Amino acid sequence: MMSVSSLQDDETALLRGQYDHVPDNKSKAIRVFILLSHRYGGRLLPTIIGDTVFDSLYHVIHHNHIQNVDENERLLLNKWYKLDENPFKSVYILQPVRNEDEQYGQKQWKYDEKRIISMMRKAADICLKNATINQKERDEFFISVTAKEIYQAIENNRNKVANRILCFIREITDIDHHLHEHDASKYVDMCDGEIDIEAVDYLNELKTTIKTALPPENIKICMIRWSNLKSRETYLQQFSEDFYLMVKNQIDKCVKTQPQLMKLLDDSLQYEILEHAIQCKSLTSRFFGRLDILEKIEEYMRLSDENRPCILHGRSGYGKSSIMAKVATEATKWYLNPSSVSVIIRFLGSTPASSDICKPLLNITQQISKLYNIDKNENIEIKNGNAIELKNQLETVLKLIPNEQNLIILLDSIDQLQKTDFDCLWLPLNYPKNVKCIILTMPEESGINLLGILKKLLIENYEHLFVEVDEFDKENGLNAFKSWLNIDKRKLTDNQKISVEKIFSKENYDGSPLFLSLIYDLVSNWHSYDTEIDQEFENIQNTEEAIKYVYNQLSIKHGKILFEKAISYIQ
Repeated sequence: MMSVSSLQDDETALLRGQYDHVPDNKSKAIRVFILLSHRYGGRLLPTIIGDTVFDSLYHVIHHNHIQNVDENERLLLNKWYKLDENPFKSVYILQPVRNEDEQYGQKQWKYDEKRIISMMRKAADICLKNATINQKERDEFFISVTAKEIYQAIENNRNKVANRILCFIREITDIDHHLHEHDASKYVDMCDGEIDIEAVDYLNELKTTIKTALPPENIKICMIRWSNLKSRETYLQQFSEDFYLMVKNQIDKCVKTQPQLMKLLDDSLQYEILEHAIQCKSLTSRFFGRLDILEKIEEYMRLSDENRPCILHGRSGYGKSSIMAKVATEATKWYLNPSSVSVIIRFLGSTPASSDICKPLLNITQQISKLYNIDKNENIEIKNGNAIELKNQLETVLKLIPNEQNLIILLDSIDQLQKTDFDCLWLPLNYPKNVKCIILTMPEESGINLLGILKKLLIENYEHLFVEVDEFDKENGLNAFKSWLNIDKRKLTDNQKISVEKIFSKENYDGSPLFLSLIYDLVSNWHSYDTEIDQEFENIQNTEEAIKYVYNQLSIKHGKILFEKAISYIQ
């Protein structure tokens, strides 16, 4: 038993809070559904509290500014909240009930939880009055997790052209006459057998905010009686019909008010371009170093007399795709006239339209044609066909690019294509002077020597065209690690630094970016108050051992049975 209360290992709340950071480029019509009735939701203890807020509350509680609080209750704060100084801005973290405390029990925790949150709410009101915390910081101790989500969604949606929130509110008209029912607590917030008046007030405030923020057509209020709850089939059927109709109307309205969305829905090419652009942005978010490889690629770009493709190659997990994405974002800077440069990138195998080479060849040709208005200015029609026909068509279109314009084509992971495409006969080998092409691959896939095939196609004098991606050396690996810490605004304690440096100091050090990423993900979950470092962690030597360690930690955290069943389901 890792936790006897959902709030104590409340990663669910953290995950819920992160949804508003997810890119919403695909949710054009509807982003959030709100389902409300008479329950306000759990008003849990915050899992994480900023150190300045916690210290303000602590000062009020420990200097007897709150009546009817004894010393044992004050000590509960020290027991259940620990200071974590790994973030740049230190925080206090609510502790889980660990295995060794199993006898503590849920009943005792619930009792302590109630006392802690009562103290904190009283202290928060005093701190707000004294201006040592602000209104938002005070509300963290009063507002439910669900309400926080809804308020955040409304705030995120405030500046949108089209409102993308739908709300369904169920009102049980005679609920006040049924509070004595044994299952009433399933439908309304109760406290010690009585209705929780404070929660009701907060719920009414939330509903008022929703009705003010959303247009009337985005809100559906379902009025039912208590007796209808017992005959669920009828009112659930009505709810299903209302839900379907509102979603349909919202999508129709969105399409009519956003012409560019209609164009996107009708244009599979634009959708494909967007998919790869999103992936490109994601891959460069933590990019570090690799200047030597980027310099070699830049040298290739500057070779005016070289019209063959450049081959970027390396083992799995060595960060090849991130380098390719970085080239896409940096390459325009390598030209005297950056505005004359266009970049087309495809992460092959990452989308349904890039799993076999015919589709990418076709949509790349279509993209070039639209980019340079070739479809309008030239008497040419882009057609589908087999790989060789599409290759020839692409070569024809490339020759029609204006001389003053420059194009870079990046094809990532040709090893992810279907085996029938591994012969690379579909690949144009000679490009116009204003076009450069970079291919990325693993040396070998499924027993097929891809590098050997490419060398045969290029025939001779090709050594300068092959750029190998190798592992990070120890210095660059450690610098990349430090860079990621800065991005996430985290730091390590002296003991934690020693443990990490032990990983980097091993003779058989694994410098692959995948290995570094795994180690970083593990370290990013450390807390400064955890003074004992797991010896198993310090013994990790390679990617395989790191993955095993991650699996073992997940098994301990979530329970062996749940973890194994989850992994089996994923497989």
